[in-house]
Amino acid sequence: IGLVHTKGTLHEGHRLLIQRARKENLLVVVTNILIPREFASLEAYELYPKCTKEDLALASYAGADFFFMPDKEQFEESGQMTRVRLNCTLKDEMNGLGRPGYYEEKLTTLVKVLNIVRPNQFYMSDKDLQMVFFTRNLMEELLYNCQLVVLPALRDEDHLFLCGKKKLLKDDERKQVRELARIFNKAKSAVERGMISSRKIKWHVENEMSKLYLCKLEFVELVEPNRLRKIETITDEAILLI
Repeated sequence: IGLVHTKGTLHEGHRLLIQRARKENLLVVVTNILIPREFASLEAYELYPKCTKEDLALASYAGADFFFMPDKEQFEESGQMTRVRLNCTLKDEMNGLGRPGYYEEKLTTLVKVLNIVRPNQFYMSDKDLQMVFFTRNLMEELLYNCQLVVLPALRDEDHLFLCGKKKLLKDDERKQVRELARIFNKAKSAVERGMISSRKIKWHVENEMSKLYLCKLEFVELVEPNRLRKIETITDEAILLI
């Protein structure tokens, strides 16, 4: 059994995950589970695009056998006493900054899905490296008999990761979002020219981001790929996260 776990609003990246699962498994399960607790606010949850008919069609066309979309009230029982808790500071850093419990809620939902579907292989993209890191550790430490398959996330014409939330952007917001790719490329070029100081690279990004009046920079970090530890000096492969 192959599993592709989603929040709906499927796109080309999801299609490739489903197709990969189709090639490697007898059965493919695609989920569409949207839990309010996984969003920063109720408003963010309500604004998130919901395209159930289109999602079902894409999943079926890509090769899914089952489309699992439980009722959120049934899947997220009020007063639930048991939840995933992470014993590390990384959960409150970067994407978790200012979002207490964000990754713990996502992992609690994932544990339920893994226990229901019992997949042999679980497919996800590397769009959120923190979630990949936490998922890999969860499956290893809790002894899930399941292989994690991580594929490169697809980017759109703006050179940014495909994401359902981009549908909410207005024209002027989308124009500024396109500038993020330029900022990334300038930082990459600086490293290729010999800049190895994390502090200087982050300053460069912060300075460029300050010119985008519609964008608010929440964090910028240089980390090593495997453990996502922050680095001060680039001596090997590094990832710039914004």
